[in-house]
Amino acid sequence: MFETLGSIITEQKQKKGLRLQVEAAMVLKYFYELVEKQYGRELATAVDPTSLQVGVLKVRCSNSQLIATLRFQEVDLVARLQKKFGPESVKKIQYMLGQKFA
Repeated sequence: MFETLGSIITEQKQKKGLRLQVEAAMVLKYFYELVEKQYGRELATAVDPTSLQVGVLKVRCSNSQLIATLRFQEVDLVARLQKKFGPESVKKIQYMLGQKFA
């Protein structure tokens, strides 16, 4: 039958929200893979990409030395993420000091 315009708009917003969540999860996973490939599994286990919101990828790192290393490579990491997911996907990376959650 027929749907109201309001229900169609609500449905489209829900689909967009789900799509954004899936894309964010893919970015987080790919960031981890990039770190693992470039620095090895041991270092990658000390990195926890936690969220992606409005182009800002938040990454928890177990020590400040790791944060400094990743900041040094940030332009390259962002470029790789943008190449895979588009220029608006990740604009910057924000690093936080803390332990990775299990």
